[in-house]
Amino acid sequence: MIKLLNSIITRLETIDIKEAEELELVSGAFRGEYEMIVIREEILPENKFRKYPILREKAVAMLRINHKLANSGKIRLIDLRDENFILMDKLTAPYKIFYGACLKAGFEPNIVLAPRIESIIISNVREGEGISLMFESDTEAETFNFKDICLVPLEDEVTSRIVLAAPKSAKVSRAEKILARELHALHTGTMKQ
Repeated sequence: MIKLLNSIITRLETIDIKEAEELELVSGAFRGEYEMIVIREEILPENKFRKYPILREKAVAMLRINHKLANSGKIRLIDLRDENFILMDKLTAPYKIFYGACLKAGFEPNIVLAPRIESIIISNVREGEGISLMFESDTEAETFNFKDICLVPLEDEVTSRIVLAAPKSAKVSRAEKILARELHALHTGTMKQ
Protein backbone atom coordinates (compact mmCIF):
# COMPACT_ATOMS: atom_id res chain seq x y z
CA MET A 1 0.00 0.00 0.00
CA ILE A 2 2.79 2.47 0.90
CA LYS A 3 4.56 1.70 -2.41
CA LEU A 4 1.31 2.45 -4.25
CA LEU A 5 0.95 5.73 -2.37
CA ASN A 6 4.51 6.66 -3.33
CA SER A 7 3.71 5.98 -6.99
CA ILE A 8 0.71 8.31 -6.75
CA ILE A 9 2.80 11.02 -5.07
CA THR A 10 5.57 10.86 -7.68
CA ARG A 11 3.03 11.80 -10.36
CA LEU A 12 2.54 15.12 -8.56
CA GLU A 13 5.58 17.21 -9.51
CA THR A 14 5.17 19.73 -6.70
CA ILE A 15 5.32 17.39 -3.71
CA ASP A 16 8.37 17.31 -1.47
CA ILE A 17 8.54 14.41 0.96
CA LYS A 18 10.14 14.71 4.39
CA GLU A 19 10.23 12.14 7.17
CA ALA A 20 9.80 13.36 10.76
CA GLU A 21 8.63 12.24 14.20
CA GLU A 22 4.85 12.06 14.65
CA LEU A 23 4.53 15.07 16.95
CA GLU A 24 6.74 17.14 14.64
CA LEU A 25 4.49 16.23 11.72
CA VAL A 26 1.37 17.36 13.59
CA SER A 27 2.86 20.63 14.86
CA GLY A 28 4.51 21.29 11.48
CA ALA A 29 1.16 20.83 9.74
CA PHE A 30 -0.45 23.36 12.09
CA ARG A 31 2.41 25.83 11.44
CA GLY A 32 1.93 25.44 7.69
CA GLU A 33 5.28 23.70 7.16
CA TYR A 34 3.55 20.59 5.81
CA GLU A 35 0.55 20.76 3.55
CA MET A 36 -0.31 17.11 4.22
CA ILE A 37 1.08 14.38 6.42
CA VAL A 38 0.96 10.59 6.40
CA ILE A 39 0.47 9.51 9.99
CA ARG A 40 -1.24 7.09 12.34
CA GLU A 41 -4.73 8.46 12.94
CA GLU A 42 -4.58 7.77 16.68
CA ILE A 43 -1.97 10.52 17.25
CA LEU A 44 -4.04 13.27 15.58
CA PRO A 45 -5.96 15.80 17.67
CA GLU A 46 -9.72 15.18 17.47
CA ASN A 47 -11.58 17.09 14.69
CA LYS A 48 -8.59 19.17 13.57
CA PHE A 49 -7.66 17.34 10.36
CA ARG A 50 -9.26 16.17 7.14
CA LYS A 51 -8.36 12.48 6.94
CA TYR A 52 -8.13 10.11 4.00
CA PRO A 53 -7.57 6.45 4.92
CA ILE A 54 -4.56 4.69 3.47
CA LEU A 55 -4.54 1.40 5.34
CA ARG A 56 -5.52 -0.32 8.56
CA GLU A 57 -2.95 -2.68 9.95
CA LYS A 58 -2.78 -5.24 12.72
CA ALA A 59 -0.30 -5.63 15.54
CA VAL A 60 1.97 -8.63 15.97
CA ALA A 61 4.03 -9.88 18.88
CA MET A 62 7.78 -9.94 18.34
CA LEU A 63 9.47 -12.74 20.28
CA ARG A 64 12.81 -14.52 20.40
CA ILE A 65 12.61 -17.64 18.30
CA ASN A 66 13.05 -19.83 21.41
CA HIS A 67 10.33 -18.06 23.44
CA LYS A 68 7.71 -20.43 24.91
CA LEU A 69 4.96 -18.78 22.78
CA ALA A 70 6.99 -18.51 19.56
CA ASN A 71 5.26 -21.46 17.90
CA SER A 72 1.75 -20.34 18.79
CA GLY A 73 -0.58 -19.74 15.88
CA LYS A 74 -1.87 -16.64 17.68
CA ILE A 75 -1.19 -15.04 21.04
CA ARG A 76 -3.66 -13.44 23.43
CA LEU A 77 -2.33 -10.27 25.03
CA ILE A 78 -3.23 -11.59 28.48
CA ASP A 79 -0.74 -14.44 27.89
CA LEU A 80 2.01 -11.79 27.77
CA ARG A 81 1.14 -10.23 31.15
CA ASP A 82 4.29 -11.55 32.89
CA GLU A 83 6.67 -10.46 30.12
CA ASN A 84 9.04 -7.50 29.98
CA PHE A 85 7.95 -5.19 27.16
CA ILE A 86 10.12 -3.18 24.81
CA LEU A 87 7.89 -0.66 23.04
CA MET A 88 8.39 2.43 20.91
CA ASP A 89 8.94 5.78 22.64
CA LYS A 90 6.15 6.99 24.96
CA LEU A 91 5.30 9.92 22.68
CA THR A 92 4.40 7.69 19.72
CA ALA A 93 1.04 6.34 18.62
CA PRO A 94 2.21 2.68 18.78
CA TYR A 95 3.18 3.09 22.45
CA LYS A 96 -0.19 4.60 23.32
CA ILE A 97 -2.10 1.97 21.33
CA PHE A 98 -0.18 -0.99 22.79
CA TYR A 99 -0.23 0.32 26.35
CA GLY A 100 -3.99 0.85 26.08
CA ALA A 101 -4.50 -2.60 24.55
CA CYS A 102 -2.67 -4.24 27.45
CA LEU A 103 -4.78 -2.32 29.98
CA LYS A 104 -7.91 -3.38 28.10
CA ALA A 105 -6.68 -7.01 28.23
CA GLY A 106 -6.48 -6.75 32.02
CA PHE A 107 -2.87 -5.90 32.91
CA GLU A 108 -0.37 -3.05 32.98
CA PRO A 109 2.64 -3.93 30.83
CA ASN A 110 6.08 -3.97 32.48
CA ILE A 111 7.90 -1.68 30.05
CA VAL A 112 11.66 -2.03 30.49
CA LEU A 113 12.69 0.01 27.47
CA ALA A 114 11.00 2.51 25.15
CA PRO A 115 13.51 3.68 22.51
CA ARG A 116 12.76 5.85 19.48
CA ILE A 117 14.57 3.54 17.07
CA GLU A 118 13.01 0.26 15.91
CA SER A 119 16.36 -1.46 15.36
CA ILE A 120 17.09 -1.04 19.10
CA ILE A 121 13.81 -2.78 19.92
CA ILE A 122 14.65 -5.64 17.56
CA SER A 123 18.17 -6.14 18.92
CA ASN A 124 16.90 -6.11 22.52
CA VAL A 125 14.22 -8.69 21.72
CA ARG A 126 16.90 -10.79 20.00
CA GLU A 127 19.05 -10.56 23.15
CA GLY A 128 16.15 -11.77 25.31
CA GLU A 129 15.63 -8.49 27.17
CA GLY A 130 11.89 -8.67 26.54
CA ILE A 131 9.20 -8.96 23.89
CA SER A 132 7.65 -6.28 21.74
CA LEU A 133 4.49 -5.41 19.93
CA MET A 134 4.72 -3.84 16.48
CA PHE A 135 2.49 -3.10 13.56
CA GLU A 136 2.88 -5.18 10.41
CA SER A 137 4.30 -2.34 8.30
CA ASP A 138 7.01 -1.71 10.91
CA THR A 139 8.25 -5.27 10.41
CA GLU A 140 8.55 -5.04 6.62
CA ALA A 141 11.67 -2.88 6.40
CA GLU A 142 14.41 -4.68 4.53
CA THR A 143 17.08 -3.01 6.66
CA PHE A 144 16.05 -4.83 9.85
CA ASN A 145 17.67 -8.11 10.79
CA PHE A 146 15.01 -10.46 12.15
CA LYS A 147 17.44 -13.36 12.70
CA ASP A 148 16.43 -15.32 15.82
CA ILE A 149 13.12 -13.43 16.04
CA CYS A 150 9.61 -14.52 15.14
CA LEU A 151 6.44 -12.51 14.61
CA VAL A 152 3.22 -13.98 15.95
CA PRO A 153 -0.24 -12.54 15.20
CA LEU A 154 -2.37 -11.38 18.12
CA GLU A 155 -5.74 -12.91 18.86
CA ASP A 156 -6.85 -9.54 20.29
CA GLU A 157 -7.97 -6.93 17.78
CA VAL A 158 -5.17 -4.34 18.03
CA THR A 159 -5.12 -2.16 14.93
CA SER A 160 -4.01 1.24 13.73
CA ARG A 161 -5.11 3.28 10.75
CA ILE A 162 -2.60 5.19 8.65
CA VAL A 163 -4.13 8.25 7.01
CA LEU A 164 -3.23 11.13 4.77
CA ALA A 165 -4.16 14.19 6.84
CA ALA A 166 -4.38 17.94 6.24
CA PRO A 167 -5.31 20.61 8.79
CA LYS A 168 -8.95 21.66 8.50
CA SER A 169 -7.79 25.26 8.98
CA ALA A 170 -5.86 25.11 5.68
CA LYS A 171 -7.35 25.49 2.22
CA VAL A 172 -7.72 22.25 0.26
CA SER A 173 -4.86 22.22 -2.26
CA ARG A 174 -4.77 20.74 -5.76
CA ALA A 175 -2.42 18.00 -4.53
CA GLU A 176 -4.75 17.12 -1.65
CA LYS A 177 -7.71 16.87 -4.05
CA ILE A 178 -5.74 14.56 -6.35
CA LEU A 179 -4.46 12.35 -3.52
CA ALA A 180 -7.91 12.18 -1.90
CA ARG A 181 -9.45 11.14 -5.23
CA GLU A 182 -6.73 8.52 -5.86
CA LEU A 183 -7.06 7.07 -2.36
CA HIS A 184 -10.84 6.90 -2.70
CA ALA A 185 -10.47 5.14 -6.05
CA LEU A 186 -7.95 2.75 -4.54
CA HIS A 187 -10.32 1.79 -1.71
CA THR A 188 -13.35 1.47 -3.96
CA GLY A 189 -11.49 -0.54 -6.61
CA THR A 190 -11.90 2.08 -9.32
CA MET A 191 -8.26 3.19 -9.50
CA LYS A 192 -6.68 3.37 -12.97
CA GLN A 193 -3.30 1.62 -13.13
